[in-house]
Amino acid sequence: MVPSCNSLMQAVHITKKMEQNANMMSDRNNESEGKTLISANTWELPVSEMTKNMVNPIRQICDSLLVSSDTKKPLLKLNLGDPTVSGALPVCSTAIQAISEALTSRKYEGYGPAIGILEAREAIARHFTHPEAPVTADSVLLTSGCSHAIEMAIEALANPGDNILVPAPGFPLYSTLIKSLNVESRYYYFDILNDSQLDLAQLKSLIDNRTRAIVVNNPPNPTGIVLSKNQLESILQIAFEKRIPIIADEVYGTMTYNGAEFHPIATLKPKVPILTCDSIAKRFLLPGWRLGWIIIHDRLHFSLCWLVSFGTHLQRARHP
Repeated sequence: MVPSCNSLMQAVHITKKMEQNANMMSDRNNESEGKTLISANTWELPVSEMTKNMVNPIRQICDSLLVSSDTKKPLLKLNLGDPTVSGALPVCSTAIQAISEALTSRKYEGYGPAIGILEAREAIARHFTHPEAPVTADSVLLTSGCSHAIEMAIEALANPGDNILVPAPGFPLYSTLIKSLNVESRYYYFDILNDSQLDLAQLKSLIDNRTRAIVVNNPPNPTGIVLSKNQLESILQIAFEKRIPIIADEVYGTMTYNGAEFHPIATLKPKVPILTCDSIAKRFLLPGWRLGWIIIHDRLHFSLCWLVSFGTHLQRARHP
């Protein structure tokens, strides 16, 4: 999971304060032997490189916009993607009842399978199966929200020094997660001022022998566009030619308006493995419930061995 910007910045502040105190103590210590001594009562706790890289730009912006609660004018929050914040879209009573029944039944106490409870994975498979992209419970892995799903997909695919292609403009969390693993983000561009045209030549030019995945966010956050079938098929063709899997973030898949049509990328007869990341947050208006999933699509079984390895590593990573 990605820690909040507040907790990260507090940790950095505390550590910097401790480093300042250590420096002050060092100046007072005996330097007769040509080296600075540190007091036995002072601890040096430098900030790890991973922590330095785990700053979420969205949280930074939101934290900088905090205002006093005693303002004379009502506040209209336009910061985070929370459809329930106004109170006009309350949590569905059916969801609350289902949670209550699950808890009182005591059927789900204790640790569940590392990849998620079978009944939940079967329900997700039934909901998302498609004639062109059949889904079974064995293809579903449960996660703590869509952000966690994306994080796990990146961790499973990339090593330090590798690179992953991400859309721009795009969701900043992709690059935050990628950077934390010492992986490089390479940006392919949509021209939002020109009918959201995708520069396929530019995308293709980013790929080298250390490119491990292409992130496709559709509908994209924050632009609000919906990728056309032709755009998606063009990306799939490049991925097939270069033998690169797709990480598909489709968490906004049900939020299309004005006649726009959403095409799940796995339904377009792809010839490449696709890891579809999604959650209940936007799709069922349940932000904060932290339930997401990865659906592994490998229609032609070109990467069966890779997928078996992928699932095994994810299970190990999530084992309590």
